[in-house]
Amino acid sequence: MSEEQNIATIKKFVDVGLNQKSIDSILAEILNPAIALEAPGVPTAAGAAAGYQIFREAVFGWTDAFPDVQVDLASLIVNGESGSFDLPYHGTHTKEFAGVPPSNEVVYGAELWFVQFDGEGKFLNVRICEYGTPLRSAMIAAAAHGAHP
Repeated sequence: MSEEQNIATIKKFVDVGLNQKSIDSILAEILNPAIALEAPGVPTAAGAAAGYQIFREAVFGWTDAFPDVQVDLASLIVNGESGSFDLPYHGTHTKEFAGVPPSNEVVYGAELWFVQFDGEGKFLNVRICEYGTPLRSAMIAAAAHGAHP
């Protein structure tokens, strides 16, 4: 696929999957069924064996726990079948997520995503790296202090 198609896949994931909370409507379009996922809290073997299902469940769980989440695409670089992008976000933590009860406070975070495409414009390998205050720590701090650390 072209770099333009790979860029369009990333933008669709952010706009439709995350901000519109409609991941199921685009999942087959953007994810290769054999996707390998490396992300905080995901054991490497599980992310390789069940990446598609884990990816889907993680996005559903996250957008459900933060129903007003807004995700920005702060930077985006695509070179052939590889891409990287920066996703700062904020949203109100209203339901349990990652074992942390809801704080009903706005939580801020950011992730760097590194993606390898499959030649058809779908994510094949995804590595997610948090930066700043990790999401789990931010949720716990918000609950304890009523504010983001």
